[in-house]
Amino acid sequence: MYLHLRCGTTAPKLVAAHREALNAFAEHAMTQAVDALEKVLLTADVVNACSLAKKAYSVYHDNPMSVIEQRVLGVLSAHVGAAMAQKNIEHPY
Repeated sequence: MYLHLRCGTTAPKLVAAHREALNAFAEHAMTQAVDALEKVLLTADVVNACSLAKKAYSVYHDNPMSVIEQRVLGVLSAHVGAAMAQKNIEHPY
């Protein structure tokens, strides 16, 4: 019982001790994800469509790039959230 209770007090210390390594690993994983997304998303068709959208949005919006960014981020966020939820269902640990 004593050892079990001690695990609860050492866990925060363990996480703190490995914070730098865990952050470095997370940054590496995110760099790989962003590189993969860039290769998939930034096709000539997507760039052309965004260019046309920027011209069209500029008629009614002060910052058309903000409109495009918010739209892309909203869709991407929804897809990432759904994919992560599905992964957690299939592989909970």
